Amino acid sequence: MRAISTLIFFVTLAICYNLNADTLKLAADPWCPYNCNTDDSQQGFMIDAARTIFEQSSISVEYKNINWARAKADLNKGIFDAVVGMSKNDDFDQWVFPREELGVEQMCVYTDDPNWRYTSTEDLHDVLLGVINSYEYGSDTDNYISQNKEARKVISISGINPLKRLIEMLRRDRIDALIENRYVMDHFLRHTSSTLRVAGCLSPPREVYIVFSKNNPKAEEYAEILSKGIIKLRTEGTLTKILAKYGVSDWKAP
Repeated sequence: MRAISTLIFFVTLAICYNLNADTLKLAADPWCPYNCNTDDSQQGFMIDAARTIFEQSSISVEYKNINWARAKADLNKGIFDAVVGMSKNDDFDQWVFPREELGVEQMCVYTDDPNWRYTSTEDLHDVLLGVINSYEYGSDTDNYISQNKEARKVISISGINPLKRLIEMLRRDRIDALIENRYVMDHFLRHTSSTLRVAGCLSPPREVYIVFSKNNPKAEEYAEILSKGIIKLRTEGTLTKILAKYGVSDWKAP
């Protein structure tokens, strides 16, 4: 009887633990190598790092692919706890950013035209530009995009894998150029044959983060766990190992 009572106690304890265990719900469109497709064997270095960090605090991580515009909208509604791969922009105070970034990005303009060059926003008037809906490319470029959509100088794409669609549109001459993160495009081009080249970059590299919903009362706590965890992973050398799986170097390495 004592053995049965003991067994019941531990089963009950396990059930209560599972009911109270935290689950962190992450969302983003695929943006490999930062965050990749959910059905990939390697889901991205930001996802791998987040899982490593939060699981050490008994917090499980769920990751879902949805388009970027919906990911941000659902974050504001509290449907997801965090989105992956956001940089600080004019409205960054809507969300909770951790102290530590988990990568850097550099937005560049790509084309298969061997002669066209990008040096400033004015050069975009010469091309039909492809962009991804709800991405932030920097204030000057964002202003150009908003002012020229009606003039049909800009085509905005949404969906789960918008980069593939933009590249296909470029191949079919439906657009002349597209904007994408240099490191995302480098990763994509390593796995395919293409005549795309960098025509120029919009700005220097900037930090990207896993960003939390202010609707979650634990957002500040999660952000601090993540920040401390990133520092720990870097100190231990674990971050370097995670990044190496994706052919990425630590952006803070000397």
